[in-house]
Amino acid sequence: MEAMIRILRHLKTTPGKGLMFRTIDRKCIEATLIEKDQLLSGVEVESQL
Repeated sequence: MEAMIRILRHLKTTPGKGLMFRTIDRKCIEATLIEKDQLLSGVEVESQL
């Protein structure tokens, strides 16, 4: 839970960033931090926090 709060706090302070979610299986969802313009163009680039 603490990790999710830290991620949301980071996203709140970086307005040009967003999250893209991908389902890996029924119990796992992967989130990728992306730039807003990459989301609009459909290009997925992974970033490290």
